[in-house]
Parts: sequence; C-alpha cells; structure tokens
Amino acid sequence: MRAVIRPTQEIAAGTVITDAMVTTTEVGAYGLSDRIVKDVSEVIGKVALEAIHSGEFFWADSLTTEEAYKVMVDSNTKGLEDGYCLVTIKCSSASVAVAGVLRPGNIVDVFECTENKDNGTFSAVKALDDMYVYDVLNSSLISLSEVDRMAKKTIADSNTNFNYEPAYVVIRCTEAQAQTLMNKPCNRNGYRACFIQIFPCLPLRDFLRSIYYQLMNK
Repeated sequence: MRAVIRPTQEIAAGTVITDAMVTTTEVGAYGLSDRIVKDVSEVIGKVALEAIHSGEFFWADSLTTEEAYKVMVDSNTKGLEDGYCLVTIKCSSASVAVAGVLRPGNIVDVFECTENKDNGTFSAVKALDDMYVYDVLNSSLISLSEVDRMAKKTIADSNTNFNYEPAYVVIRCTEAQAQTLMNKPCNRNGYRACFIQIFPCLPLRDFLRSIYYQLMNK
C-alpha cells in the first residue's frame, strides 16, 4: 500500500491549497503513477492549475507555486482583469514608419488632435497618459512581436519578406479611459483623431516621437 494525497472538497483553478482541503489515504502501490502526489508538503501552499474534484488524485503537473501562477496569469492576460479592456487604434498611412517601433509593453501618452480649418494647422491636448500598449498588429492581424519571432527563425540569406507595416495599435485601458477616447468628436471623415507619444522606455530608451493615429470609429 502507498499513501497518497486527495482533496476533500471541490478545488477551483487558481485556488491556494490549504491543510483543510486535503486528506491522506492509502491505495495499492502497483501501477501507481509517479506523477501522483504522495507527500502532503508537495500540495500545501500550491495553486491548482485546473479544477480538481473531491476524492481525485493530485497530479504533479496540475499544481504550481503562487509566484509561477501569477507570472502565468500576467503573461496570458497582460493585465486584462480588474475592469481593464482593449481599445484598437488604426494607424494612419503617415505614421506607419514610426509606429513600427511600438511593441507590447511600451508606455504611451494619448493626445486629442484638433484641426484648425482656417489655417490647416493642428493642435494637441493630452487626453490620457501612461497607457499600456497591449499589441501592435499588421494588416493580416498578426502581432509584430510574432513577426519578430518568425524573422529570427529565418536564415539570413532567405528571400522571405515579413510584413512589419503596423495597421493597428491595441491599447489596454480602464472602461473610463475607453469612454474618454470614444467620446472624442469625429472629424469630417468619421474618425476620432489622436496623437500617441512614446515615452523613453526599454526597448525605446533615448527615443521620443509623436505619432499620428486615427481611432477607429465604433
């Protein structure tokens, strides 16, 4: 016989497991998988990666540490919990060369751009600051970060052409910030115009420019 650890209740994914949630039972050792957890110290304080039902075995690959779970959640959601949402901004043709330097994780300011029809000039007023770039997509809706990875895997003398021309910038923001953007008046072409300013931050340290975008009219 061999002692194993079993849950005494339903455990949802993301739950930190405590002593009160588990018990030790004995089962036949023959054919018992090495992946089944047999030591209570390997369960207590760990986080369930998936739903675990009462009476089931704990499998080693269904548990992780709190630190690793947080890293995984942050990587998968990029901060889209706790009331955050995404706003997609369409790049104007005049801005694509500069917009190509943007990558997920960059921090930008958003400025409302107003045209003076009398003299053809533009003025800009900051609408939002410290906005997080969630992603940058080309016209095929492929992330430029993914294009970077594909290019690195391609041999140097390859004739493969990669589409680095950005078509959309996806900004992470709160619902209130999204409303601020969406409530801006449209221009005569039916677009809300805004500037995005890049802060000097890795990998853009020592780099500062203003970019003109047109926010897609929802």
